Amino acid sequence: STVVNGKEGELVTVEVKLLACPEPIMSVYQNDEHMPYSDRVTVSVSQEGMIYSFALIITESSMEDSGSITFVANNEFGMDKVTIDLMVEPSSIPVPVHDFVGDPAKVVIPLQNTIVKEGETARLRGRVAGFPLPEVILLRDGLEVNLEFDDRIEFLQKPNGEIILNVLDCSPFDDDEYT
Repeated sequence: STVVNGKEGELVTVEVKLLACPEPIMSVYQNDEHMPYSDRVTVSVSQEGMIYSFALIITESSMEDSGSITFVANNEFGMDKVTIDLMVEPSSIPVPVHDFVGDPAKVVIPLQNTIVKEGETARLRGRVAGFPLPEVILLRDGLEVNLEFDDRIEFLQKPNGEIILNVLDCSPFDDDEYT
């Protein structure tokens, strides 16, 4: 699938083009939930003949904007959709300033749900915080995952607290809750 990258705090644009007649009604979803528009999240539409360009524009993007962005187009002749993965990276690694021993560990952004086809890679992202940075233990349906014995699971914790879970070659067996 297509991936669009952005940096936290910056403008991010996700654009799709489609051929349609008559003009389609476009809906936008983030992680399978309708994406509400706001002062920060807008959609721009332009047309040249039967080619329509739809742009999702996010000003001052944040890590929470990351996920699967699905554009759904409908008209009287049918429906089509396309999904683009949006990855908003932190703008920089924050340098913690502390007058005391530490900050408690907390999950800032839980691993976000995703839907993939069988055989594809599921990519889940989240973020933890605390000082010192907490060690993350991956759970699958409440049980600790031993990463040494499952080579289809890649788990990475970055120094900025971002956590990335890749489940390779997904099958119905992988349809679980990862925390």
